[in-house]
Amino acid sequence: MSEGQSVSVSAAAWVAMQRNRRRRRNAAASGAGSAAEMPGDFVAQYRAAMLALSVGDPVDVWPDMSGNVYDAWQDTVSCQPTLQSVAFAGKTFPVVRFDTVDDGMATPLVIPAEAPFSIFVVWRPSVIVGSTNAIISSGSVDWSMGTFSGGMLCYFSNWTSGGAVNTSDFFLFEVRISSADQLCAVFLNGVQCGAEAEPGLSGPEQVTFGTSGSNGYPAACDCAEIIIYDRFLSEEEAEDVRAYFQDQYNYLKL
Repeated sequence: MSEGQSVSVSAAAWVAMQRNRRRRRNAAASGAGSAAEMPGDFVAQYRAAMLALSVGDPVDVWPDMSGNVYDAWQDTVSCQPTLQSVAFAGKTFPVVRFDTVDDGMATPLVIPAEAPFSIFVVWRPSVIVGSTNAIISSGSVDWSMGTFSGGMLCYFSNWTSGGAVNTSDFFLFEVRISSADQLCAVFLNGVQCGAEAEPGLSGPEQVTFGTSGSNGYPAACDCAEIIIYDRFLSEEEAEDVRAYFQDQYNYLKL
C-alpha cells in the first residue's frame, strides 16, 4: 500500500459548494433544471442523533432511517458500541463510539462487488497509527473504509486511495464507485484524494461496521452518520450531500 495525497480543509470547498448549489437553484427557477436538494433515494441511513438512548448506553441496534429496514445490529454485549455526545466546531451532536478492540455491527444490506455505490460517512478516528481500522467493512471480502498507517484508508480488494486525517477533527469520508464505467471518486472533506493507477473498484458485498467485517478490523472512531446509495452519484449530487453534512456537523469548521 502507498500513501495518498494529503488533503487540506479550507473555506474554498464550502464556497465552491454553495456557489454551485445556487447556480442549480437559479437554473431550476428559470425552468432549466431541478432544485439543488440532497438525493433522497439512499438505500440506508444511520444517524446517531436518531437513537432513542442515553449517553453511555450500548447500541445493540442502529436503525436504518431510509425505510428499507437495513438495521445494523450487534448481539454480543461486549462488542456493542456506545452512544456518546461530542462538541465540535460550534456544534454538539451524538455519535456512535466504536472502541479500538472489538466493537462492530452487521447489516443485511448487500452491495454486489460489480454494482455501483456511493457511501458518505462523518467520522473522527480515535487511532490512526499502525494497524488497519475500518468504520465500513465487508462481511466476506477484503474491503475497508477507515484508517491505516496514519491516514485514511480505502482498500477495495486493491489499494484505492488515502488522505491525511487526525484524531481531533471530524471528517466527511466519501467514496463513489462504478466498476462497469471504471469510475472511482474518493473525497475527504469535499477534496478529491489521490488514487492508484488501477484502483480497487469492488463493492463491499454485505455491509458491516467495524469488527463485524471478515477481516475483524475495529472501527476505532466516533461516527455521527452514514448514508449509502446503490448508484454512482454525480458530482453535483455529491455536492448537495456534502452541504447537508456541513449543515449538520460543520465538518469544515467554518
